[in-house]
Amino acid sequence: MRGAGCTINDYFDRKLDGFVERTKLRPIASGKIKPENSLIFLCLQLLAAFVILLTFKTKTILISLCIVPFIFLYPLTKRVTSFPQVMLGIVFNWGVLVSSVEVIGKISKSAIIVYLIGVVWTVFYDTVYAFQDMEDDKKIGVRSLTFVIFDYKKIFFLFLLCIMSVLWVWIGSLSGAGLVFYILILVTLTLLARHVIKLDFGNKKMCGEFFKMAPLYGAFFYFLLLWS
Repeated sequence: MRGAGCTINDYFDRKLDGFVERTKLRPIASGKIKPENSLIFLCLQLLAAFVILLTFKTKTILISLCIVPFIFLYPLTKRVTSFPQVMLGIVFNWGVLVSSVEVIGKISKSAIIVYLIGVVWTVFYDTVYAFQDMEDDKKIGVRSLTFVIFDYKKIFFLFLLCIMSVLWVWIGSLSGAGLVFYILILVTLTLLARHVIKLDFGNKKMCGEFFKMAPLYGAFFYFLLLWS
């Protein structure tokens, strides 16, 4: 479904991406792939996801279907709200709740906390990513969280790290994690804070490099979840 979400996004943005330096060479925007062909590919992705979904429990299927309309709405949020990064976080971390329902039959407290960590982390890295496009977004009228937080951007990102700290401590307390877990969380979030403080948000290259590093942080977070 994540792949389908990317296809949907590129389809809806096909007339905008051509005016953004970073996205003008995307397959649909550049004309390498026809819009109608992308829709065929989207249908195949959705079909594959549905076939997999049928192997799950009924309750899991229902929870999974709840997020589908929002996957289609996500690309439109940047046209009507300044919070597309928040919608992205809500949509792309839904699998945490789906997994909880499938494994234990309900959405547990731990699953909700992990989901919130995922949402906050997605907002964090995707907003840094979006700073690359601020100038182009302003020209074409695309809305973004970057415009809302621009005057206090570093404070905003440090605030998100504070929220993540609370959520990680909460997860650790629920799972009975040891001291090493908390030390690793502290070190990781401190490194992120240091990175943010040094980051020049007006430098597109630096923002892009941070985004490329985000999966490494994400992988480490996943390791910590397994450990907890």
